[in-house]
Amino acid sequence: MKKTISNYALENYVNTISNPDSFRNNVSIKLPAALLWNVRINMKMLMDRYSVLLEMKSELGKEFIDAGKVQDDSVKPEFLSEWSSRMNEIMSQSSEFDLVPINREDFIDRNDLSWPELDLLLLMTDSKGV
Repeated sequence: MKKTISNYALENYVNTISNPDSFRNNVSIKLPAALLWNVRINMKMLMDRYSVLLEMKSELGKEFIDAGKVQDDSVKPEFLSEWSSRMNEIMSQSSEFDLVPINREDFIDRNDLSWPELDLLLLMTDSKGV
């Protein structure tokens, strides 16, 4: 199942799943094994792309440091608009993923999942929304 995800959304999904209270890290939240297996496969794809995003952001930071546009770990005020523009350019890029679908009925009625977690799981279904 093909899904297009912007880098903004990708970063939010990675932050959601990395949260210590997320269903992936909280053993008290029990979800079906098949669902968790497919989520694991999908998150591996997303994390691989996230590594590329982090590298792009790091390269931009190094470029600004090498050009003397950074002082005391902050971008100098006269270069903030350039930094913002370049970072927005990186974050607005999208990638297409071929996700392994999960079954919406396995999680949609759960009250122990947060809205960001539900959003992440809905991404991995053919569903258009809650």
